[in-house]
Amino acid sequence: MRRLLPGVVAIVLASGVADIASASRTTGELRIRERDVDTGDFYFEGAYQYLTVRRTGDHRILHSRRSQNRLSARLSLSPGYYRVDSWTRSCAGTCATLDRPSDRCRGFFRVRADRYVTATIHSGVGIRCHISNP
Repeated sequence: MRRLLPGVVAIVLASGVADIASASRTTGELRIRERDVDTGDFYFEGAYQYLTVRRTGDHRILHSRRSQNRLSARLSLSPGYYRVDSWTRSCAGTCATLDRPSDRCRGFFRVRADRYVTATIHSGVGIRCHISNP
């Protein structure tokens, strides 16, 4: 059985900690939440709210989701610029059949290393949504 010298163990441990610390500094977080705007109206048959997150450089979709409740997400992303899109599809009769997309909105966000940015989707029945950074 071979034993490592105390100095060698310290160097190995220190290099591992440095790798972990540098990896955590290479990402940031995009937090997404949806806020309902009460217009007094409602979707009688229901509706889905959709969300996509794309990297602006190559337009690659990194996250896609739909929900009948409030949308929310926490995405760990590389530093850079991202586009958040959202839209509504109301149910036509049942939610097995959906109407065409409506009430589209878009926002652009910069993710920085070791920081977070919040994208808030404001949506309501009969109004166009908008995305803000509170």
